Amino acid sequence: PCTPGNNEQVRAELADRGFAPQILYVSDSVDVAQALEVAKCETSDLVLKPARMETITAAIANAIARDSKAREIKLARSRLAELKAREREVLTLLLDGHRNKTIAEALGIGIKTVKVHRQRLMHKLQIRSVAELVQFAIAAGVHSIPVPPHSGHCGKKTGRRKGVVAKEGSSSSI
Repeated sequence: PCTPGNNEQVRAELADRGFAPQILYVSDSVDVAQALEVAKCETSDLVLKPARMETITAAIANAIARDSKAREIKLARSRLAELKAREREVLTLLLDGHRNKTIAEALGIGIKTVKVHRQRLMHKLQIRSVAELVQFAIAAGVHSIPVPPHSGHCGKKTGRRKGVVAKEGSSSSI
């Protein structure tokens, strides 16, 4: 168990209640074994006494910044969880840099349908532009978005191949 007073148990109890506290461990002496134990407990920082006020202030500021980042990621992931399967597919392709037309072709749906899904996901994520969407993904630490298997109810494949335009009366094929 973590020192002092079994912080691991306290942290676990708080985590069960939805909190992820940043713990600042302050001690007058720490040996290597204790330092490793503190590190295992995901302690925000370790400050040895006597510490200067600037050191303590910096440690507190770092803990607050880490907490803020953790909350931002949690909020982002909760918003992502609200997306429907097709919205996730559209989001993934948007983050990969695809345009509406190529997204429509890849998913076998119309461009207008892509625009509707895009509008809905932007609304759910509270984002106004693709640039903001990319910033959201980076800030949230989202590198890939799991896309559950799709039921296929959102459109049909057109059967057209990308870049192939058949002229009327033409019998050539690629």
